[in-house]
Amino acid sequence: MSNFIGGKIEEGESGQAAAYREMEEESGLTGEDVSLFHLMDLTYHLSGFDLEVYAGRCTRDAEVHGEENELYWSPLDVDFTDQTHYAGEGSLGHILAHAALYKSLFFKETMEVK
Repeated sequence: MSNFIGGKIEEGESGQAAAYREMEEESGLTGEDVSLFHLMDLTYHLSGFDLEVYAGRCTRDAEVHGEENELYWSPLDVDFTDQTHYAGEGSLGHILAHAALYKSLFFKETMEVK
């Protein structure tokens, strides 16, 4: 199943530092390639974990490579709530819909990084 890049926050590490570290480890992209911003936090009380979600936009053309999983660029017009293809019990669709609400801020903020 397809999923976003992600991982765990290490002891003493900030959420944003973990997001950049995981992005680089799993895709080869760095902070020079993508400017991340903290989009949302989700708490799964019954499962006992918190999810910090960071989003970004590539600031330049960049090659990606995945050692753990196949990476690919996906169009945004697919059904990310389709649980037969996407992981996260539909949460990927919710996260992307929420990001779309703030698209103008997202593009303005990340474009200024260039």
